[in-house]
Amino acid sequence: MDIEQAKEQIAELLNDPYPSGSVRAVKELFTAMLKCSLGYKPGVGKSGPLGVLDLENMAAINAVMNDPDARIELCHMLYYGENKEE
Repeated sequence: MDIEQAKEQIAELLNDPYPSGSVRAVKELFTAMLKCSLGYKPGVGKSGPLGVLDLENMAAINAVMNDPDARIELCHMLYYGENKEE
């Protein structure tokens, strides 16, 4: 799937007036990203909310979100606790 198709698909979910559990999960994900400053872009008019993270932590989250293996590893750590699967 190319990025434009993906953006359209996610935009539909974010704008769904009758959300299901999966739609609510996507909305919660994007709400969490806003809280983590991932909607902020310095130097533009409507840059989005700054959120609570500094630039270094924003960069770390962006890096992890773009690496499927790292993202899955950290999701497992959160879900299973620090003694993640071997």
